[in-house]
Formats: sequence, C-alpha cells, structure tokens
Amino acid sequence: MKTDFDDGSSKFGLQYNEFKDLSDNTKKKLKKLISRIMERAYRRGVQQALVLNENNAIDEWIKNDLHKFRYGKSLQKSIGLDGFVTTSQERLDIEESLDTVGL
Repeated sequence: MKTDFDDGSSKFGLQYNEFKDLSDNTKKKLKKLISRIMERAYRRGVQQALVLNENNAIDEWIKNDLHKFRYGKSLQKSIGLDGFVTTSQERLDIEESLDTVGL
C-alpha cells in the first residue's frame, strides 16, 4: 500500500493533501465526527482500564511498557487491555455504525 505515513500513524494509507478537494463544510463535519469518535474511544479506554485494573486483568506487557502499547503498535489493530485483538476498522464498525451516514 503506497502511503506517505508509517503504520504507527493514524494517517497510514493516505497521501499528503488527499482530502484537499473536499469542501470546507465537509471537512468541518468529518473533523467533528472524528473528534467525537476519538472522545468516545478515550472514555471507553478509561472505563476498560479501571474495570480491568480492579480485576487485575490488564496484560503485564502493557503495564510494563505502556509507551510501546500506545505508540509502538500498528494502528491497524485494536488491542484490548485484556489482550483481545481485532482490526481497528472492525472496532470502528462495531462502535459507531457509520454506515448510517453513508460511510
């Protein structure tokens, strides 16, 4: 896959200025959607961390190298704190049902 970004970037698979031809209104709406998805994911992560930590169920490798977990793994995968792995696209589809807005 030709891309201007590495697989640790949220822009992996894209090119510089790939969306420059979208209208300003469409860009604004997409940014708003993305920011809300990010916030929901952050809150889900906090909830998972608290519950799994209470149950002592967070994988040790995550506890031992949180930086690697956050920045050293490809964003193509969604890695749960309990070790469950799916693709990030599947996680998005499960969490957000973006097909309802045509995506």
